[in-house]
Amino acid sequence: FSSRSLTPGSSALVSAVGPVVNLVLAALLAALWQVSPNGSLLGLVLLSGAVANGFVGVFNLLPGLPLDGGRILEAAVWAITGSRTRGTVAAGWFGRIVALGAMGWMLSRAAQNGGQVNLVDLIWAGAVGSMLWAGAGQAMSGAKRLDALDAIDVGALVQSAVALPAGTPWPTPNGIGRASCRERV
Repeated sequence: FSSRSLTPGSSALVSAVGPVVNLVLAALLAALWQVSPNGSLLGLVLLSGAVANGFVGVFNLLPGLPLDGGRILEAAVWAITGSRTRGTVAAGWFGRIVALGAMGWMLSRAAQNGGQVNLVDLIWAGAVGSMLWAGAGQAMSGAKRLDALDAIDVGALVQSAVALPAGTPWPTPNGIGRASCRERV
């Protein structure tokens, strides 16, 4: 993902692979669950795996960074504007919207199930939302730093070395006293 040589298409393709694998695993596990013995431990494990993979696959496709769907959105904006940074910033803002939406959804589901939100639900929603918010912010600031780095002209920063004659006073590494150059450069 950090390679500057990626294209929007290859970035979107790499981002889509993870959620697609989760969704394929969910479908496979659900099919195996259908043929497993009713009420068996194996059936419970297969169903749990199907639900977990399905949820992760769908959640990761949400269009906001740091999720895979955010990388796909980033690639789309990048392809349209020609600027990866614009794509990252747009997907980062969508990621912050997704963070708030995920927190709101989790809290509303918790409140609907029991009529009120308990401390565990509140902590869980806060943790998920804050991780998504922070990941989106880090992606946006990282893209801006890479743009600033790309704008630096290293040639303009280079200076020629200066040769000093032997015996020129020079401060010692600890700053006490003076040493002298022993060789001509």
